[in-house]
Amino acid sequence: MNQTTQTLPKVAPEPIPRISIIGAGIAGLALACRLASNIRVSIFEARDQTSIGHSYAITLDKRSWKPLARALRRQNHQSFRQATAVDRLIKGTGQVHRDSSPKSATFQAVDRDVRQWLVQGLIEKGVQIHWSHKLTGIKEASNGRGAELSFENNAKAEADFIIDAGGLQSPAFDHAKPSAIKPKLLPYATYYGTRQYAANTFMDRFGHWFGEGNVIEFAPAKAGEPFIYLQKVHLPGKQSSDHSVELRWLYSRPPRASGNDPLYRPNRAPEEAKDIPPELYTEILQSIKQYYSEGRRDILRQFFTLQDLQNDRILNWHLRLRLPTLDYFVSNATKPSYNITAIGDAAHSFPVVRSRGANIALDDARQYERLLRSYLLGEDDVFRTDPNFYKASEMYATWYGQARDAVQRLREAHSQDLLSEDELGGTVGFSFNMDTLKGVRLAGENGSTFPELSSESEEEVKGSL
Repeated sequence: MNQTTQTLPKVAPEPIPRISIIGAGIAGLALACRLASNIRVSIFEARDQTSIGHSYAITLDKRSWKPLARALRRQNHQSFRQATAVDRLIKGTGQVHRDSSPKSATFQAVDRDVRQWLVQGLIEKGVQIHWSHKLTGIKEASNGRGAELSFENNAKAEADFIIDAGGLQSPAFDHAKPSAIKPKLLPYATYYGTRQYAANTFMDRFGHWFGEGNVIEFAPAKAGEPFIYLQKVHLPGKQSSDHSVELRWLYSRPPRASGNDPLYRPNRAPEEAKDIPPELYTEILQSIKQYYSEGRRDILRQFFTLQDLQNDRILNWHLRLRLPTLDYFVSNATKPSYNITAIGDAAHSFPVVRSRGANIALDDARQYERLLRSYLLGEDDVFRTDPNFYKASEMYATWYGQARDAVQRLREAHSQDLLSEDELGGTVGFSFNMDTLKGVRLAGENGSTFPELSSESEEEVKGSL
């Protein structure tokens, strides 16, 4: 009997999805680290590698940094803390306040050191970071598959999934509707100053006030009085044995009821942030004398001398909050042949005081990783078959809840009464169905729900910038 051999048609393999992350900030780098184990990803950053990050401190809690260190598998958890703590140069562990538990997992890290640690981990994993690639445009690819990304240096790239982690000024996600994401100014007169000392000079003048901690906070007794925050960061010198200490301070209060307030300048232009009203120096010195007990007054008088204030680098900060509506995100995310998603500050921005922005960025990266794994690899069904990140109501509800919490924490810092739900809706910019917040969970590793912060960690995070 003759046997007939049947040749089956060859099936073309599924094309590997091209995933591009715009921005090498904490959100973008963290997402790449979490994907890098078995999903190919590229990062495009407008700056060069030498200018990545800032020397300011960020407060990280354990639910954010421990899963990240675990995902990257670079040495162990403690190596991350030892490489990034604000006082690592003196073998410190980033302890927040002097009376905080040294064993607390919440700690103060240097933004630049966190980013460099993540970059090194990505290099070890073979992830390509394209530095000096400033995005100028996104359009449908000519072959109808994916998007074409254009950059200022005339480079081009193609992607099926674009993740905008480029921060507040990123052009990626909102290129179609830029008017929809204007931030809302919150009513505070806020000034942020920095100064540097040689390490031994700092220890002689202020070291005994900080102790093992890195933050001193002076909360007002009642609304209308100033909120003052002092923070230190150890910076490496040219020699490995040499370093300096950068001290940062924050002076913030609500605007004066009289309306005649030289420090509250809601209409100032961005370039005027460096133009400091001379009344600031007088007010700080008078506030120390008027509002603080003798013990606290002693610390503040040593720190805020007129000469030091006049030599400090000071900026007038605008405290802003920006959260577009859910409809804006859903409608702008899915294009005919590609998907674009904003996370971190590119999606939302909260006031820099007490907003826990770095932790929120890490949460965003973790949640979006779950979306991609669910959609591309079938590893998790939490997002089912839809790659539109924002249709997962839990994520958007979480952002709305974080915006409300940031406003309330800011009011707590200034000893103001907390807002009602209606007032919160007006402050955020719109009302959102709060019923959707019921049962919201930020899923942790293996689908577990994150635990609430302990009371100790909550206290430590309160003072974070």
